[in-house]
Amino acid sequence: MCPQTTIEQSKKAINIYLCYAYDVYKDKALIDELDKHLSSLERQGQIMIWSVRKVSAGKELLREIDNYLNSADIILLLVSVGFMSSDDSYRVQMQRAMERHKRGEARVIPVILKPVDWKEAPFGKLQPLPTNGKPITSWPNRDEAFLDVTNGIKQVINEIIANTLSKLSIPPNHDELSSEEASIPNKQQITSEREAMTSDVTLIDASLDPHESPYIQSIEGGRKKIQYVGQNHGQINIDQIIQKDHRFYRGFRYYHFPTIDFKFENTGTGTAFLWQFAIRILHAEIDPTPDLDFKLQIENDALEIVAVNNGWGTAQDCHISIEEPTLNRLFTNSDRTYEGTIPTGEQERILSLTKELTDPVQFDLITKEFTDLPHHYPGTIRGIKLQPLYVKWSSKGDENIKYEGEENVASSDSMGDYVLVENGFFKTSNWYAGGGAPSGLTYSTIIDPLKGSRERLYPMSRQIPPGDIERFHIMIGSPMSCHLLIQFKIFVGATEIIESEVFEVNIWNPRNSQWDYGYKK
Repeated sequence: MCPQTTIEQSKKAINIYLCYAYDVYKDKALIDELDKHLSSLERQGQIMIWSVRKVSAGKELLREIDNYLNSADIILLLVSVGFMSSDDSYRVQMQRAMERHKRGEARVIPVILKPVDWKEAPFGKLQPLPTNGKPITSWPNRDEAFLDVTNGIKQVINEIIANTLSKLSIPPNHDELSSEEASIPNKQQITSEREAMTSDVTLIDASLDPHESPYIQSIEGGRKKIQYVGQNHGQINIDQIIQKDHRFYRGFRYYHFPTIDFKFENTGTGTAFLWQFAIRILHAEIDPTPDLDFKLQIENDALEIVAVNNGWGTAQDCHISIEEPTLNRLFTNSDRTYEGTIPTGEQERILSLTKELTDPVQFDLITKEFTDLPHHYPGTIRGIKLQPLYVKWSSKGDENIKYEGEENVASSDSMGDYVLVENGFFKTSNWYAGGGAPSGLTYSTIIDPLKGSRERLYPMSRQIPPGDIERFHIMIGSPMSCHLLIQFKIFVGATEIIESEVFEVNIWNPRNSQWDYGYKK
């Protein structure tokens, strides 16, 4: 009997051969850098890197190169002007690599080091690295270029491993079986049955999950656009990210990132395995919209109103006014109004209201309305509790666009209440109890818009039996407010890749929210 492939054998290191113009020293720095970026995979035992430089002394160079070329699982063509003009690299090694690629014996990947006319070459129709064939030397940040190449190679490695695993259950030829195994179908029969039982997966739909979401989806220019429209005070939905506010812990926001609802159908006769998905970021930019939040604090018997710009752009030419029944009686409109600029991520003490600024007549009248208020339970203090402050604001952003909003600022929190007393303003100490918890999600992703266009891979594990429909969600998050153009790729089995349409997604995540901290970047 001939030996069969085992799972342990399928985990052997993938052999990668670097094919380059070894007599052109101008490419050496780029090749060395690529070697460094692949070294972590080599240390993990996932790959073995072969190149001309690894031919030891005393061995015949051309014979060793042939051995490398004939046994490599992946062949990287490191393309530059030097490579294209090299007789050995281009005319000999590349031709041999393409022969093995066409027979399915190896995967050939062009890695474009420098700008050169390569699209009419024999390998011109192959998918290159970095993404879209942009030469490494043309990237503003070369580390990002090499990372893009590394991620692309890891994707091919995963495909090779998946393809190997899918073949493990095929037994040897019937002619080689012992008499005891003669009743087992032969390889040809098994293969025919496998071909008859294949999966056929179709993406039925990919759309925003609308349940209790502050986002809406529309169609603009033939493209699905997902837009933030405001906070939604609904119940927790398992498919979304929600931090629900609590009666006493009022510091939390209602929030969640948008989630895409995917529906796949398997109309084939075999089970489909979905083992990986990718997000292709076609465009990313930060949303510079200012976002003003307000809070109260007490300092030396003064009531201070603090504004925090949690947006990702400067709030210029701010006009902020507050209203509250007691404060309206005590202070003039100008005392309750602020004008100025608040930089992104900064907080500004916009108002400081003291007893000295009050109308004395009104203050005396209000003191006659004082009652006993809880303080250091079961103690009390004489005063009048402030009502929530109504704040109305307007400002201009970095692009001179006008923004405006309004907000009710709580006059109490989990520690106590803001009150007016004989000496001015005071905050009682009166602890409350309570809590809340976020919900879960199927798959979560966090996209950093500062890293620009790229493609990210994520592991997954889903099975779709024949005739079944599979549904799952992917959350699209970001550490900052941003505009994204993205596309999804779902990897099915060893070779099939299903691509979604392109989505335009506008993420709302103001500064200091910490909404994304619990998720993998």
